[in-house]
Amino acid sequence: TDAAGQAKRARIGLARFIGAEAERPLGDPPDLARLPFDAARLEDVDAQPEIQLAKAQEAIAATEADLARASKTPDWSAELTYAVRGSPYSNMVSLMVSIDLPWSPGTRQDREHAAKLRELDAARAMREDTRRMRVAEVGAMLAEWESARAQAKRISDEMLPLAAQRREAALAAYRGGGGSLVAILEARRAELDARLALIAQEQAAAKAWAWLQFVFPAMEKS
Repeated sequence: TDAAGQAKRARIGLARFIGAEAERPLGDPPDLARLPFDAARLEDVDAQPEIQLAKAQEAIAATEADLARASKTPDWSAELTYAVRGSPYSNMVSLMVSIDLPWSPGTRQDREHAAKLRELDAARAMREDTRRMRVAEVGAMLAEWESARAQAKRISDEMLPLAAQRREAALAAYRGGGGSLVAILEARRAELDARLALIAQEQAAAKAWAWLQFVFPAMEKS
């Protein structure tokens, strides 16, 4: 009942993203024993959305710092005009040159530039922190996938056969009059516990596989 409830809640959660399509029958499960891409390429997280966003914010901060630095430099402009005037006046040519001088640069432009540089440093630090965090998350999930697969294989290859042998031995002893029903029930419970442990590890491996499949950019999987 609990497993059925979890499946129903998962389908409801899926409907949040894809609508009524969530009610369609599920397709064949993917091969969870291998990743659809080279695991070594997971270390390259620069193409992931979080890193791209951090890079864009850093680029904006760099542009603003450049603009603040440019405001410290005097700007100049020139304007040439030609006026056609009627009689008795002759035509006139005029040239106007203007230079904008930064006013009180020590208290205005310099401080603004310094503030923008600090914002740029913060954006760079945030981008690097985001990248390191993402690398750690990907590495941890990859380790989770590998560990869960290894444990599932160990349970399937070692624990389950031993649990089945124990159950058969207890049942044979009971039939021969040398065993108890309690021993059979204990052996059966141990076998069921091993099967539940196998399902738990397979579920953990599937969750990690799905996370890695989702987080890795589709364009890099080919």
